[in-house]
Amino acid sequence: YTELLCFDGASPETILLRTVQTLEHLHGYLWKNDSKYVEKATFRRFVQWIRSNFPTTLENILPDEMRRLESNKELLINRLGGLNNLSFRSRLEKIFKEIPGIHLMPILGNPRDIDVFLESFLAHVEASRNFLTHFDEEQRERAFRDEELENAALTCWAALTFWMGRVLG
Repeated sequence: YTELLCFDGASPETILLRTVQTLEHLHGYLWKNDSKYVEKATFRRFVQWIRSNFPTTLENILPDEMRRLESNKELLINRLGGLNNLSFRSRLEKIFKEIPGIHLMPILGNPRDIDVFLESFLAHVEASRNFLTHFDEEQRERAFRDEELENAALTCWAALTFWMGRVLG
């Protein structure tokens, strides 16, 4: 938090990126036992079931593509095994939604519908973070425009400040 506060000469992109990365880490601190969608054992059994029932044919999939799927089966299943961890978006959603409304509304600029606003805002935050870390042109289209970055960074900063105040008392 201090490093973010005292970082001189940073661009709005850098401030947004570093602030949302800090929020993601903060989630792990605030909700230590809430990092998985389902229990590890449950998800392990689910992945094992997929491994045992991996399809050999699928409707409207050419045999050549099915062979490619089969040749990448272990890679795909291993990647699937990592999906039980909460996503960046899920973590940020919890951080914002757990702020009591009386504090959250001013942070967000008092939107008419908080759920609609958060859905859109967090989608842009996620796309902006993905673009800034991976420079994917598809993400750029969904990311905040240059003139929106500062306000987005300030909104995330306010949420971070709320939780730091709450944790520190």
